[in-house]
Amino acid sequence: MRVRAALILGSGSDHRRYEITTVDSSEHGFGIAIGPVSLLPGQIVQVILAEDLKRAGRYRVVWVGPAGSVRSGDAGIEFLSAAIAQF
Repeated sequence: MRVRAALILGSGSDHRRYEITTVDSSEHGFGIAIGPVSLLPGQIVQVILAEDLKRAGRYRVVWVGPAGSVRSGDAGIEFLSAAIAQF
């Protein structure tokens, strides 16, 4: 089931917020549809799920779909820690 979410890059006043959706999920993280957002494996991001605030927090980008592939525009993120700051 796809869930709307916010992806936050950066922190403090120097952050950017993007609307994304989950593609799939596991107990360790999510597959997300990121559209034109540019992410790199190893990058730390913050995610706020519209329907599951308990899983809001910091995630590490594990993989990014290669351009031109079936997974282009998708990424996999792994849960690191619960949110500690207000978004």
